[in-house]
Formats: sequence, structure tokens, C-alpha cells
Amino acid sequence: MREKLTDEERESWQRIDRDMKERARLNPGRGYEVTEEDALIQERIMAGASALDMVAWERLRWV
Repeated sequence: MREKLTDEERESWQRIDRDMKERARLNPGRGYEVTEEDALIQERIMAGASALDMVAWERLRWV
């Protein structure tokens, strides 16, 4: 089953991704780090889904 993300959810996910990449750029060798707040936002966006299609911006739930 596929569920379309809201514009707010998509924008939040993209911001978190940009922030992770910027932290990795500023701290080479440490990899991608997510803040606790951002992890909670991603968890809420996923809402138990199995995967996220970042082309169509849809949550995928295996039934």
C-alpha cells in the first residue's frame, strides 16, 4: 500500500537530509548523524511504514 506524504512531511524530510549531509561535510569521517529531534520527526513521518519512495514521496506499507 502506498500513502502520499503531505507537502510538510516531504519538506521536513528534505530539510533533515540536507542537515545530515551538511554535518557530514563539516565533520569528515563521522558519517551521517541525525539529531534526536530529527529522528522523532522521521519516525512520525514513517508512521510504521516499511520504506519511503523518495521519487514519488510515498510511504510504502507491506500488507
